[in-house]
Amino acid sequence: HSSVTMGITANFCAAILFTAVLAATSVHGTCPGEFVQIGAAGCCYYFSSDHHNVPTLTKAASQQFCQHISTTNSMNIDLYELSIGSPCGNYQELTAALYTRGRHTWLGANYNATGESWVWQNSGKKLAPTSILWKSGFPKDGTGEDCLATDGGIPRRPYVYNLVCMYQLNFVCQIFNILSK
Repeated sequence: HSSVTMGITANFCAAILFTAVLAATSVHGTCPGEFVQIGAAGCCYYFSSDHHNVPTLTKAASQQFCQHISTTNSMNIDLYELSIGSPCGNYQELTAALYTRGRHTWLGANYNATGESWVWQNSGKKLAPTSILWKSGFPKDGTGEDCLATDGGIPRRPYVYNLVCMYQLNFVCQIFNILSK
C-alpha cells in the first residue's frame, strides 16, 4: 500500500504543480500552459511523455490527472478521444504527434460490460468493434482487458488495443471545450 500511496501522492503533486502553471496562463486563441495545439481547429493536447516530472500512470490515475486539471481550471479536460472526422480528431497530425512521442499511450475509452461495448468516456460515443482504428486481433472482449490504449502505430496509422487497466503508460489529456472559449 505504501508504494501505491506514494505513487498516487506524487501524481497529485505533479497535477497540482501543473495546475498552477496552467492557471497562470490565459487562453488567447492558442492552448493554455503546457498544452500543445494540433491542427487548424485549435484543439489542445497535453502529452505526458513531454514532461520528465510526470510518471507513467495507470488508466485511472491518468484520468484523475486530466480531470484534476479540468476541475481546477473550469475546463472540460479528459483523456484523449481518437476519432476520424471530428473537429478535434486531427487524425493525421495527431497521429504524427503520437508516433514521435513514443508508443503505448492511454486513451479515453473503456469497455462497458453492461452494454457490451467500447465507450469514449467524455463524449459517450461508442467505438465499434469493427472500427478501422482497432489493431488486428482486437478488441479482445471478456479478457479483463477493459481499457483502451494506442500503440503509436506507424507514422500515419495508430492502432488501438485493449489491455489491463493497471499497466502504467503515458497518456494524453485533451481540452474538449476549447472551441467554445
